[in-house]
Amino acid sequence: VTSAGKDKGYFSATLLPNTTYEVKVYDTKNSKWYGLASGASTVDVYYSTASTEWTMTNATGNQNLYVHTSSGGTYTFEWNLTDKKLKVSYPTSWYITMGVSGNGTLSAVDGSSNTITNGSFVDNNGSVTFTASPSTGYHLVGWYSNSGCTTAYTAGTNVIIGENTLTLSNITANKTVYAKFAANTYTATMNTTGEGYGSGAPANQTVTYNSAMPAIMPPTAANGYAFMGYFDEEGGTGTQYYTSTGASARTWNKTSSATLYAY
Repeated sequence: VTSAGKDKGYFSATLLPNTTYEVKVYDTKNSKWYGLASGASTVDVYYSTASTEWTMTNATGNQNLYVHTSSGGTYTFEWNLTDKKLKVSYPTSWYITMGVSGNGTLSAVDGSSNTITNGSFVDNNGSVTFTASPSTGYHLVGWYSNSGCTTAYTAGTNVIIGENTLTLSNITANKTVYAKFAANTYTATMNTTGEGYGSGAPANQTVTYNSAMPAIMPPTAANGYAFMGYFDEEGGTGTQYYTSTGASARTWNKTSSATLYAY
């Protein structure tokens, strides 16, 4: 902060959240550094509709002001040489933290269609629309305000939830948005009829994309036959999904329900 030879000086800076900044005042009019009258100090600066002032004196040693930003945003520092006070005006923008849990991607734009990424700032009372894009075989579970995905957003005032979208409007605080994804589930219809079948057909199975097949009790083959497993085509052709013991032969890689055939 410098007064640039005048009785007042201004400086604006975009500061990160949870960060401590050393603030010095240099008066070029009188060629003096200024620091806190009471010695070095660290103060928390929060978002507020007001501002905070500190009385400064000719700095010696470690009499600098250390400002710890409890929130990120654009801060304005105003130095008044007449009363030797440093005023910090609170931010007019808000810090956006965004990420995903699971298989998918997350994008966002503000109300003016500007791209928003993790660590972006949004104007006070602005809006952001987040769009979740699940990977193949996955779906969006929901929207959360913490990285552990334990606190869900619910639709209401200034929160609009659409199909794979979340819009936050009239933003007046830092926002954290996480999109949580999970694998889809499907039905594997177990076809156990045909030549060689004896008894003990397993029930249809609920299967999860990109996960191993749930274990089954294999059917018993008729005399003179041997059960080889379940395949996605008849006659033991195509891809094998179950072994002869009823164990998983591979993960479910289909994006729909399907029939498996005993062989």
